[in-house]
Amino acid sequence: MDQRCELYSRTDSLFYDAPPAGSPQIPDIPEIPSYQVRAVVHASVRGRVLLAAEPGTGDVVVLKETWPSSGRGDGTHCRAERERAALVRLAGLGVAPALRGDVTAGGHRFLVLERVPGETLSEVLRSRHPLRRADGGDVAEHVAWVMETCAAVEDAVTMIHENGLVHGGLTPGDVVIRPDGGVALIDFERAAPLGDATRTGPGPVVPAGLTGLDADRYALARLRFALLLPVAELFLLDPGKAPELADVANRLFAAPASFLRPAARIIGRGERGKAPAAGGWGQLRAAMAGAVLASATPERDDRLFPGDPAQFDGPWGGLGFAHGAAGVLYALHVTGAGRFPEHERWLIDRARRLAADAPLGFYDGLHGVIHALARLGRCEEALELWEGAAGRPWQGLGADLFRGLAGVGLNHIFLGDLSRALEAGALAAERLDVRAGEAGDDAPAGLMHGSTGPALLFLRLFERTGDVRWLDEAERALRQDLRRCAPQPDGSLQVVAGRRAVPHLGGGAVGVAWVLGDLLQYRCDPELAAARARLDLAARAPFHRHAGVFAGRAGIIAYLCRERAGGWGREDPEAARQLAALSWHALGYRGHLAYPGDGLLRLSMDLATGTAGVLLAAGAALHGEPVGLPFLGGAMPTGPGGRAGRDAPSAVEV
Repeated sequence: MDQRCELYSRTDSLFYDAPPAGSPQIPDIPEIPSYQVRAVVHASVRGRVLLAAEPGTGDVVVLKETWPSSGRGDGTHCRAERERAALVRLAGLGVAPALRGDVTAGGHRFLVLERVPGETLSEVLRSRHPLRRADGGDVAEHVAWVMETCAAVEDAVTMIHENGLVHGGLTPGDVVIRPDGGVALIDFERAAPLGDATRTGPGPVVPAGLTGLDADRYALARLRFALLLPVAELFLLDPGKAPELADVANRLFAAPASFLRPAARIIGRGERGKAPAAGGWGQLRAAMAGAVLASATPERDDRLFPGDPAQFDGPWGGLGFAHGAAGVLYALHVTGAGRFPEHERWLIDRARRLAADAPLGFYDGLHGVIHALARLGRCEEALELWEGAAGRPWQGLGADLFRGLAGVGLNHIFLGDLSRALEAGALAAERLDVRAGEAGDDAPAGLMHGSTGPALLFLRLFERTGDVRWLDEAERALRQDLRRCAPQPDGSLQVVAGRRAVPHLGGGAVGVAWVLGDLLQYRCDPELAAARARLDLAARAPFHRHAGVFAGRAGIIAYLCRERAGGWGREDPEAARQLAALSWHALGYRGHLAYPGDGLLRLSMDLATGTAGVLLAAGAALHGEPVGLPFLGGAMPTGPGGRAGRDAPSAVEV
């Protein structure tokens, strides 16, 4: 879990909120005498998990760290004592890592644990889940594996209970699948004796108030769901989703009803209201817009609509296009949900006040607000902010679309300032030269943070100028990102980030496929066309863990409807299936329809991760006029500074 999600969560809140005053930053790793740290496996506000070489043996061990103050008043050292006591009690049973000692350095305490060989259940599931594949995989084999795995985990938990303990917070990340197929459990910091099973500490594991055996029963019930549909975090927001998702899982997997029915009963106690049923596009739009507007807090100074924790990264975070008011108001307007002058005024007033120190990028900063205001018809205010931004040095930005030159350049095209757009394009091309020479395999790929964003700028410059140089630059940029893709077992080609294959719009395969498809309108290249076809397969998988535009199903829908959004009226038949599956994440909020953000821990109303983005994607599929993310999907809209349509020669002329 992202440390920000943990820090900004409130157990009684549906939304992320600003972190408490004085919240801690993760300190540097102290020098640990005689241990050689090899890797940081996990870091949070409670401590780190490190891999290190043990003195004497040279064995790789796990160092589990706590420090004197987590800033949360929940006793990090107390949790370390809980874990130590649990591991001592379970020693030799094979269900938990062996405790090899502890060490203190710089006021930080480290439990020294055996490194259990294997992968966590969450890692195994990510690589083997059949519905992440375009071909659907072997569903029957997966069901058999799920039932066998759940039985093994339940046996391990029973053994813990027989030894007088409860785990207190089991998740798929706390289960290690050994190379021989056996299981071990880790992370016993919430463990407690059966007679004193009080859950402590942060973490979205079980509902507040569940302790002891009830907490472990809940976690095991949730595990059954998670191995079939890995969205079980939703149950903390709405336990009433359990029967609904049991029906979905039974339909997709034909699992025995006896497998999920008792789990749904355990989870569904205290059922909340269901998300409202929506009929046609008008009802669906009204239901989502109603949730967004009901969540508004114009009395707050830091944000208008709740969203991802990134909106608290600085004073500007609640204003921007990705996570702030600008993107939400844009989505409401272009989908026909309406204009809201009082909310526009909130955005304008704060943008004026903060503009001098605001980031300049499109999705994180000033250019995104300028774009949104212009699209809302607030041209005078947009031009005022644009003139202020023009006087600030923007040439030192990176090349990317999210916060860099690609987004700034595209917005300059929209605003009719071709000279600045050309300057941004030239600088972005230089940055990509440097990136190609210096960046390793860890460099980000994709539309928002990779080389695909600059490729989009280069394509739009070609369309404005007819200069084939920009087509060459677009191809070069896209080939950079294609080098960061790898073939997958289902035949698709996907961006690889660490050990993960990423299909999604913001940082994955379909973002690259979208812009590559635009390039292939002008350039015939069989190799690139074959790559695009394999990237496109990533949009055919039935399962997506998140709902949002950047990293979830809504982005897949936007991609599948790209030609419709571009004004050509064509829609991929796959879009209907993906649109229907948005119901898996649908939640009720004050009688309206809302969606959770990334991580599924809290509702989000923002464009990048939440309800506004889902509204935009649904509009791409259903609205009567072309709808989509700025600069994608065809002709550039007209801005207040001049026209910005397609002026390029056709592919034949090139």
